[in-house]
Amino acid sequence: MAGNFNLVNTDELFAMLDAHPTTTIRESDLGAMIETVHYYLCMADDTDPEHLNLEGVLKQATGHFDGGYVVSGLVGNGDSFVMRDPHGIRPAYFYKSDEVIVAASERPAIMTAFNVSKDEVHENTTRPRHYSKGNGHFSNPEILPSR
Repeated sequence: MAGNFNLVNTDELFAMLDAHPTTTIRESDLGAMIETVHYYLCMADDTDPEHLNLEGVLKQATGHFDGGYVVSGLVGNGDSFVMRDPHGIRPAYFYKSDEVIVAASERPAIMTAFNVSKDEVHENTTRPRHYSKGNGHFSNPEILPSR
């Protein structure tokens, strides 16, 4: 996972998970996000290891996040995701072609790296979304409703 975020409830997340991280990890938004998503990934894997429902995992995990974030992640089966907080606090942009799906918190970074125009780089609106299966299938499910 990687992103641009500021969670205000990391202690609550670790307590909910009954996790006891080191002081350095406890102060990390990323650590709290990874642990929370990992917890729900493990539950989903225990339920049906052959058919990971990443959308369901993300709905469960991100429902506990309090703060602004744009976060992306990749799981072991090749599925990936990019999400924005339901309040739209952090900016997010994406570009999709036949070869690549990319997201960043700044439009010019994508324009420069992929040599594309402003019109080809779209804002990820406050609807948290973007989910890509390991087989290349791309969808825009609503993970959390906008607030």
